Amino acid sequence: MMDKKSGGIALIGATGSVGRSVVSVCETFGERFVLHSMAARNNAEALVELQERTGCRVLALTGKRRSGEFEKRAAFGTRWLYGDDALVEIVLDREVDLVVVASSGVSAIKPVIEALGAGKRVCIANKESLIAAGKWISGSVKYENQLLPLDSEHNALWQCLGKKCDCDGVAKLVLTASGGPFLNRPADSLAHVTVEEVLKHPVWSMGSKITVDSASMMNKGFEMMEAGVLFGCEPERVSAVIHPESHVHGIVEFFDGTRRMAAFTPDMRIPILCAMAYPDILHWPESPEAPSVEEVSVMTFLEIDATRFPCFYIAREVFKKGGGYPAFLVGADEAAVNLFLQGKIAYREIPALIEKAIEEYSGHEPSCWQEAVEIVKEGGIRVREKTGERASDDEG
Repeated sequence: MMDKKSGGIALIGATGSVGRSVVSVCETFGERFVLHSMAARNNAEALVELQERTGCRVLALTGKRRSGEFEKRAAFGTRWLYGDDALVEIVLDREVDLVVVASSGVSAIKPVIEALGAGKRVCIANKESLIAAGKWISGSVKYENQLLPLDSEHNALWQCLGKKCDCDGVAKLVLTASGGPFLNRPADSLAHVTVEEVLKHPVWSMGSKITVDSASMMNKGFEMMEAGVLFGCEPERVSAVIHPESHVHGIVEFFDGTRRMAAFTPDMRIPILCAMAYPDILHWPESPEAPSVEEVSVMTFLEIDATRFPCFYIAREVFKKGGGYPAFLVGADEAAVNLFLQGKIAYREIPALIEKAIEEYSGHEPSCWQEAVEIVKEGGIRVREKTGERASDDEG
């Protein structure tokens, strides 16, 4: 039995891969974690199915006004909320102590800032919000470890830093990448890869967009920016390497010449539990098996090849530029990836389109997070214009 029970949890992005892992952790540790509310964009059916497993009584859909038939299928007494304002409502509910952000897109910016401002603890796996509005999100943090990382790489760095979100004494933060499906494929053959090939990630099971970003290594560039926000570390002290075995998820090099690594099985439930249970360490009833000492004794670390992974180097340069460029890249990348997934451009056109859009960007620095959101939209518009696509306003 556990002698400590958390307050209610508001889960944003419940129906995605990370959100479902959060639900799994809550089910395993039901005596500790209680889901108060769950939010999704449009997938009412999946939300109701998750409710049947968890008993959660508040459900929110940000992309719909009404859920129709699924309201009837939900448990008696379920409270339904609709629209983007629903996210702010659930995170500010007085019964909620912990906000878990497992969604993608910049629609999480406002609820995260509101939750932090209200003193709620936030566990986050939303790259886009941190990259586009990191200045305002980090500026809303009121106490140490109020904002904690769920992503495996950043959670690993946090553990290596002694479960602190600062870089005092740190020479380098190093993120690791598996190398994706094309690590050993000839670079000149990547012009002809199919959507199906790109979506076959060798390690993680994720949504389509992030899987494409992982194959191109844009995701690793995004994670470098994310690390900069979470740990207050400048671009020169953040890097990434390819680690095909995927045992080590983060490495911290200190000024005194020492180095720490965090190794665990690539199972999102591990970093999720680590963050949600903080400051406690909970015991898995059936623990995900950790890599053996023999397994981790043979490890490979490789430099990221610019010819094979140009998106990584685009993101790295954007990280160095700062200002409005990271927000612009978020929108440009989303538009380019969506065009690829729709079969409208080739895989190799993704970095080319993004680079052209960035070259034409004014570099305008946002003065508030709302302006940052507009810059994200501008990035998407610029990429779609270059392919003759009608500009749309569907980000977030």
